[in-house]
Amino acid sequence: SDIQTNTILAFYHGIKLPSDYEEEESWDENAYKIFDPSNTPHGALDILEKHRSTTHYSASLAHKTNHSFLPNSQFLVYDHPRWGLVPCIASTRPIEACEEIFVSYGYDLDWCPDWYADDWNTGTHEVEVVKAKNTMSTIDDVN
Repeated sequence: SDIQTNTILAFYHGIKLPSDYEEEESWDENAYKIFDPSNTPHGALDILEKHRSTTHYSASLAHKTNHSFLPNSQFLVYDHPRWGLVPCIASTRPIEACEEIFVSYGYDLDWCPDWYADDWNTGTHEVEVVKAKNTMSTIDDVN
């Protein structure tokens, strides 16, 4: 069946890196790192290479979500009963059965993987036209 807007879809969990960790120089080595909301502002979570396959690790699956510049989900912070504060992915609109889940990785275009910059520069993403309104909306207005 279809997924409704504001549905939690997946959680992100892994190894908690210390606040003073230094990022690797290559994007391949940083590919699975994400912010750690329990250790802000500099903490990070990482999925070790040997656990990136669902054959070896499937307790959390948000790390399997692909990027889109027009995503159907977003990163949020969730207070998980076992892991505490962790990133999660929640739907931003209704998602049809069998439709792939996408999230925007939000990389800085001045420091991002080549595939990300290429996708942005070649315009392989669609541009969504949004009509501006003269009113302010709150989350209550969206729901």
